[in-house]
Amino acid sequence: MTYDIKDSYTNSGSDDSMVINVMRDSGADKSRWNLSYETLKSMTDEIHNNMNITTGVRKIDTDINLPCGPDDSDLRTAANNWLDDNYIYWSEVFLWIVGPCSQFIATSNAEGWTVRSNSFLGAHTRSDDTAHKQSTRHEALHPYLLGDANNSQYGRCQEVVDQVLNNESTPNGNSDDHCLGEVTFEAYGSTATSPMLGFYEQNTAEVGDCDYWEPPAFRNTELSHCTHQALELSRQHANGNH
Repeated sequence: MTYDIKDSYTNSGSDDSMVINVMRDSGADKSRWNLSYETLKSMTDEIHNNMNITTGVRKIDTDINLPCGPDDSDLRTAANNWLDDNYIYWSEVFLWIVGPCSQFIATSNAEGWTVRSNSFLGAHTRSDDTAHKQSTRHEALHPYLLGDANNSQYGRCQEVVDQVLNNESTPNGNSDDHCLGEVTFEAYGSTATSPMLGFYEQNTAEVGDCDYWEPPAFRNTELSHCTHQALELSRQHANGNH
């Protein structure tokens, strides 16, 4: 069992860090892996500039062929076993680009700041490049956002609930992290969803501070102000500051 760090990218800041490892399973399309790596470099620049924390991205090729499902626990077990076998115990996020799979794969843990966490995205789960980049950001950020009731490592960050979600919750059972995205106006009057809202719909978009809704025509990759605010509050919560 082997791996190869093909590239890495770092912004130096405070002692707190957000590091995302973009992992390619042996069957995944390299072009989609490359696309994920490049969009996370751009995203961590944005987060570093906003929060002044240390951010990093590594591009790692592996020899594992992850199972396609249908139970995402199979993905997590295989990924964790492979990381253990390679003595990789870094307290960071590992975003696995998985393929070739016919199944829809887009899932994440809810623990990210101080423990090892896995997220997964099918190389062809999204049909176009912009949607793939948006889903890459979405799944990489889930472990760092602590406003959802299902977070088990740290407990729910009540400051996110109070200050960003306005004590509201999505009525459809989806993660409240999705409410941190928004629908925005783009050029020529068109509308687009930001990464954390992604492909979720009206009853999710209308929760919290970022609650504007119009039927979205496009996808974009710019993080909403709610996502930035929730990331900062989640970082403080993981540090025991509230």
